[in-house]
Amino acid sequence: MKKFIAILLITVLVVSFTACGNKPETKLPDKKVIEEIFNTVTPIEAARNAAKQGNVVLFEKMECVAGQDIWDSFVEKTSEGEPCEVLVARYYDFTEQNATLEDKEGVVDISMFYYLVDFDGKEYHVKVRMTEEDSLDSEKTFKYMMHFAGEGKLPNAAPSTYDRYVLTEKNDVTWEDLEWSTLTSTYDPDKDVGAWMTIYENVNFENSAKE
Repeated sequence: MKKFIAILLITVLVVSFTACGNKPETKLPDKKVIEEIFNTVTPIEAARNAAKQGNVVLFEKMECVAGQDIWDSFVEKTSEGEPCEVLVARYYDFTEQNATLEDKEGVVDISMFYYLVDFDGKEYHVKVRMTEEDSLDSEKTFKYMMHFAGEGKLPNAAPSTYDRYVLTEKNDVTWEDLEWSTLTSTYDPDKDVGAWMTIYENVNFENSAKE
């Protein structure tokens, strides 16, 4: 009897420790909820503040400031081929950069875009819209989502770290290939990378203090 109780106690302890070691799974927001957010015309600052409350992966100045757990869950599910959807928002503020311009006519200082990414199990369907506009900015489909992470060197700056997820038509391109395609005006069929779109971009710039 004592032996049976001891075995039972050990079994309970093992189950308890196993349960404690398992992290709770982060669930993606309901598709109806994020699609409603995406389809609702909202002033920029209101959309920005709402994004910080949940359901949206928000980026400011090339940094994820909200929804990191949502993005991690999206990456995990898509890597397993599970259909899912995520809403990414990118907030841009060029006020400081444009403050010295003498003629600011036509200059848009602040903008915010929604990226609704729907993975059907095989391909990534993306709809892009400015939060305060009622029409789509673009709508595209990509075959792959590539991950680029590491450390890079910038002129007059200390090494910076970067972590990017890019939707592409090809899965054999490098980040340098993608950058080259945007910086050159000369078409080279041997370097054609096809269509691509950066969805997630966390970049840490460490400005050098050396003179």
